Order: sequence, then C-alpha cells, then structure tokens
Amino acid sequence: MLRRIERGDYPALAALWHRAFGDSEDYALGFLSLLERLGFGYAAVEDGAVVGMAYLICDLALSTGQRVGYLYAVAVDERCRRRGLGAALCRACAEDGRREGRVIATLPASEPLRAWYRDIIGTRHDLCRGWVTLRAGGELPVRPLGAAAYNVRREELLAGRSHLCLGQTAIEAEALNCQSFGGGLYAVGECLCAASFDDGILTVRECLGSDRERAAAALGQALGCESVRLMSALGDEPYMALDIQLPPDTVWDLAFD
Repeated sequence: MLRRIERGDYPALAALWHRAFGDSEDYALGFLSLLERLGFGYAAVEDGAVVGMAYLICDLALSTGQRVGYLYAVAVDERCRRRGLGAALCRACAEDGRREGRVIATLPASEPLRAWYRDIIGTRHDLCRGWVTLRAGGELPVRPLGAAAYNVRREELLAGRSHLCLGQTAIEAEALNCQSFGGGLYAVGECLCAASFDDGILTVRECLGSDRERAAAALGQALGCESVRLMSALGDEPYMALDIQLPPDTVWDLAFD
C-alpha cells in the first residue's frame, strides 16, 4: 500500500534512511521534523511495516515564479526491491506535485538512474555543473550565518539571474544538511558559502560573490582543511534533471545532495 507519510512513521523512516544512505537517524529525524512545512512524502507499507519512501520538497520556486517539487531520498528496503515500489513512489510524488502546478526535478546519482527517472517521471532536461580543487589558504574573515540571514543575502547576490529560490523551511533544511556533515552556511569576506564534508573532503556546494575561489580557499583554511572542492553552476557534468528546459547557467547549487 502506498500512502502519504504520517508522523507515526518517522522512527521507521529514519531507520530505513540510515540503512539506505548511511546517514545518521538523527539527521533523518531532523529532516522529518521539517516535513510538514517543507513538503510531503509517500511511504510504501507492507504488513504494517514501512518498506519504502520518497519525498517531494515543495518550499521552492524558480526566480521566474514557477513552483518547484524536488524529488528526494527515494529508498526501498532491500528485501522489497525489484517489485516496482521505487517507481510507484516516484510517480505518486511527481503526480501530486504536477497537480499543484509544480516543475518536477531530481538529482540522479548515476547515468542509469538518470535514464530511470526520465522513464518514470519524465525529467528530460539537465542542468550541468563543474568543479575545481583549490589549495586552502587566505585570511578573509569567516562568519557562520543563520539560515534566514543567508537566504536574504543569497537573493541579493542572485538578483537578475535564473536561479532556485528557497523558502524559509527549505533554507532551514539546507542548513541542517550542511551542519550535519561538518559544515554550515557562512559569510566569507563579501561572499556567501554553503559547505559540507563529503568523505572527508570539504565541498563548497555554493559560493556566491565576486571572488569565489579566494573565498572558498579561505573557508577551507578556517575549517582546517588542506584542499577544497568548489562546485560551479557551469560545467559539463550532468547534475540536476528537470521536466522543463532552463538556461544552462541557472544557479541550483543548494540541492540537498
């Protein structure tokens, strides 16, 4: 049976999240605590047990005004795979989102998944990204920012550009994501940086401002790193899959990955 997620499902969903992705149950429960304001999810239930999940993050919009539904954290218990549950969960979320007039997007982790999502939910177009590795160093001032302050400055820096806008709950979820993986949201000089650690490497997932590489290097220095991986909205690595075409330099850096 597929149904909307309920609060009573949260412990089972957190346990499934940990088994599927390796993230801590505390992180999953933190995300779930925001879910009622952030969007919704579907659970697959068999004999009273939660065996699958998928979420649609809805506190998002494009700078053109179109509402967005971001398909996230799709997982099925290992013993229940190859029965079409993942596809059914994705379709349920995407269909509900489209009924609300939302652009549907997701972040496939591999090329086979990219094709799978294209067949299942019709995400035909890609945004790409690139990245560079920098040596940490520099003396720019680094200051942690709260979610609200970060979001206000982010919109100022992205004014006039095609970009993803985050609502208050979405930026809270993004801050939780970064902080749970050893990073956070920062002002670095005149720039903004959102960063987390990925397998011990500091990844600056978003850096906005006029001197991005210098700011990313300074953040790495402040956080005790030798090198930093800086992501960019421009590049040739397929990244975000959507069901509409957007300008290739659309800024979608904060993508809950």
